Amino acid sequence: MERIILDVDSAGDDILAVLFAAVNPKLRLEGVTTVTGAAGPIEQVTNV
Repeated sequence: MERIILDVDSAGDDILAVLFAAVNPKLRLEGVTTVTGAAGPIEQVTNV
């Protein structure tokens, strides 16, 4: 099992990546960090 941390900007494509990683039996999602993208910091955390 591969352990991963995702760094996302909470746009639709990144949210899909989080969801796919969370349900993939070959991956262990250890954490999610957010970076500035189209939304502000509070919106990004809420979205993720």
